[in-house]
Amino acid sequence: MNREEKSFRFFPGEGEEELFTGEEKCSILLGQTKTGCVREESRCTFPRQKGERRSGRRLQQSINHMKAVIQRVTKASVSIEEKVVGSIGQGYLVLLGVAQEDTEEDLKKLAKKMLDLRIFQDDQGKTNLSIEDVGGELLIVSQFTLLADCKKGRRPSFVKAGNPQKAEQMYEEFLAECQKRIPVVEHGKFGADMQITLVNDGPFTIVLDSGEL
Repeated sequence: MNREEKSFRFFPGEGEEELFTGEEKCSILLGQTKTGCVREESRCTFPRQKGERRSGRRLQQSINHMKAVIQRVTKASVSIEEKVVGSIGQGYLVLLGVAQEDTEEDLKKLAKKMLDLRIFQDDQGKTNLSIEDVGGELLIVSQFTLLADCKKGRRPSFVKAGNPQKAEQMYEEFLAECQKRIPVVEHGKFGADMQITLVNDGPFTIVLDSGEL
C-alpha cells in the first residue's frame, strides 16, 4: 500500500511546555491527542513518554521563581500577637514569596529591580523618583502563599514554595541585600502568624517575578 509521507512537529500534551520539537516521517497526519500522540487511523506513530529524550532534548516542567508584591505606602506596620514588630513611614510594603528553585541570582535581580523602580511622584506630579530618591523605607514580610497553585480543585497547593529552611535563608539574604541601599528596612518574623496594617498610596501596587527580569 502506498503511503503519503509528511513531516510534522510534535506538540506535548496539555499542561506541558513545548520544549521538544522535532521532525519525524509518518503517514497521513490526522491530529493530536491529549497525551501528545499523533494518530494515523487507529494507532500512534509515536507516543510521548515522561522524561523521554528525542533529538537530544528532554521534556521539562516549568520552573517557578521568587515573587514580590510591592505596595507604595504612606505608612505600614506588622504585628505579632497584637504587638507591633516592624513599622515604616513612606516607602514600600513588600510581600515576598520564595520558590524552591530560587538562587542568589534571583534575589539580587529582584532586589535591584525593586529599588530601581521610579514610582514616587516628583514636584510635577510625575512618577519619576525611586525609593532612594525620596528617602523611603521598606517593610518586608515573607509570604509563601504567593507561590500557590490553584489550577486543580478548590484548595490551593503550595508545593512550589521553597522548603522552610531554604525560604528563610533566602528571605534573610533578601533583607541584607536591601539594607545595602536602604537605611531603614523593617520586617516581620518568618513563619509567624502576622497582621499587617497599611495605607496604600494611590493605590499603587506592582508584582515582580524574578523569572521575568
